[in-house]
Amino acid sequence: MHIVYCRAKGCNNKRVLKRNVMAETCFFPIPDPKKKPKLCKQWLHNLGTGIDFRTYKYQRYNAICEEHFEEDAFLEDIEAKIMNLPRQRKILKEDAVPTIFSHRKIRKRRLRTERRLEAKRKREV
Repeated sequence: MHIVYCRAKGCNNKRVLKRNVMAETCFFPIPDPKKKPKLCKQWLHNLGTGIDFRTYKYQRYNAICEEHFEEDAFLEDIEAKIMNLPRQRKILKEDAVPTIFSHRKIRKRRLRTERRLEAKRKREV
C-alpha cells in the first residue's frame, strides 16, 4: 500500500493506493525529465516548490492532484461512456500543465486604477 501526496505547494490532498478501488481524487505523475524534458520543466516551475529540474529524479508517486488542472486539460473517457459506467476517470491530455495553485497571488488593482474605474462608472450612470 502506497500513499500519494499532491506535490503542489499548499495542497494537502492525498490518496492511499489500493487495488481495484477507484479514488475520488485523481493524481497525475510529474512527467519524466528524460522522456519529456520541456513538459517536466514547466510542471516543476508551476508547482512553486523549488524543485530543481536539473536534480529532479522521476518517481511515479511524485504526483499532482486533478484540482490543479483546468477542465479543458482533460480528455473525455469514451470507454466509460460506452460502458455506461457511473464514474468516469480523468484522463490528462499529453501537453497539459497544472495552472491552478493557491500559492499564486491574485494581482490586486492599484488604488489609482480603482478610483478611475469608480469615477467612470459614476459618469456612466
